[in-house]
Amino acid sequence: AGAEVAASAADLNRSIGDGRTAVLLGCEGGDFLEGDLGRLEQVRAAGLTVLTLVHYRVGDIGDVQTEKPVHDGLSRFGREVVAECNRLGIVVDCAHASFATTMAVLEASSQAVIISHGQLGHDHGDDHPRLMTAGHAAAVAQAGGLTGGWPCGFTSRSMDDFGAEILRLAEATGP
Repeated sequence: AGAEVAASAADLNRSIGDGRTAVLLGCEGGDFLEGDLGRLEQVRAAGLTVLTLVHYRVGDIGDVQTEKPVHDGLSRFGREVVAECNRLGIVVDCAHASFATTMAVLEASSQAVIISHGQLGHDHGDDHPRLMTAGHAAAVAQAGGLTGGWPCGFTSRSMDDFGAEILRLAEATGP
């Protein structure tokens, strides 16, 4: 479609200045690393700019929101992955990460992190485990990061619902 892959902030700014669409390459889940930090350098060279550390299952990086914890947050290897992402200029994404994993990432990272897609629960105690608490999203914001909304069926059944959820997310993360 004529979009260019933006592999740096300069690439992204150039695309914006030229009025062109840019694509950021990301990977949802670091399972492909299989314990090998060198693979991060390979994918960065191929244009990867965002890595969601965990996705839908507990792996060797850290715990996910939807499964019983194994690492009590971020594993030792997960800390190495965060450090290597920081070194290589890969944005660390905590979508799907448990609160404990996210807090450990915030402690380990020298750069701001994101939650690329998430949604707040309603504190009813019966929410889906994929939903975050306001404290989860706020911790990322307070560390200079950002959280993107996700129009999930658990909280949003219409665009009006999704708009209301975005406002709740904005309120939870502050100005």
